[in-house]
Amino acid sequence: MEELQYDENGQVILPQPDDIPGKDRDHAAGAYIMMFASQYFPLPFANLIAALIYHLVSRKKSRFIAFHTWQSLISQIPTTLISWGYVAAIIGTLVAYPAQEWGDRILGPLFLGALAFLIVWNILYIVFSIIAFRRAGRGRLYYLPLFGKLAYNKYFGTRALPASRTVYQSPVNRPPGAASPSANTSKEY
Repeated sequence: MEELQYDENGQVILPQPDDIPGKDRDHAAGAYIMMFASQYFPLPFANLIAALIYHLVSRKKSRFIAFHTWQSLISQIPTTLISWGYVAAIIGTLVAYPAQEWGDRILGPLFLGALAFLIVWNILYIVFSIIAFRRAGRGRLYYLPLFGKLAYNKYFGTRALPASRTVYQSPVNRPPGAASPSANTSKEY
């Protein structure tokens, strides 16, 4: 993985779309395809396993790829847990209650509310993943809600800084044309 580059103010320079090779764009975009892995394998959590393997194999190629593979992986965790939690609740209901009560329980307001939440969550996840797929394919960093900041911090933020630069110094906000803070500009009035 390449070293971080800094501008004259000590801020990390993010990779620009023109600087990212097409192969890296394809690898980064491919990270968002892992969400569909469980569609073809009848194994629980297959998408998480596929995303984890993809991240471990691809993360050292570039920070751009690592950012997208990590973001894809961590965004799949709650989606997978919510989906499988609902499936487990249905299976638990089928096992715990007699067949005469299944319809009342599974079609009850709690299960239907949870189903509505599950559907909305998965639709939003699919939409955001498609957007991230397209943006990564164009060489752009795309920050998913909730997970983009975590991925940014890991690969471009304070967690990615080398040990010699771990102390973050925020830029000094000076008025236009002001001298450096060390210069003595006091005047008597």
